[in-house]
Amino acid sequence: MSTTPLQERRAKEALQAARRATERDKARRQEPQKRCASCGAPVHHEPQEGEGLPCGH
Repeated sequence: MSTTPLQERRAKEALQAARRATERDKARRQEPQKRCASCGAPVHHEPQEGEGLPCGH
């Protein structure tokens, strides 16, 4: 049984999408979310010099 060009293209696109999703998941796992050392609240961005965290620490 042979495949049509459309089936081949769809299979190739599905494989590429799966690879992109895998790479995205790997990137997310490699960067653990930073947390406040005092209370454990998530830190979405590092404060500037002299600024505190949004949680008050």
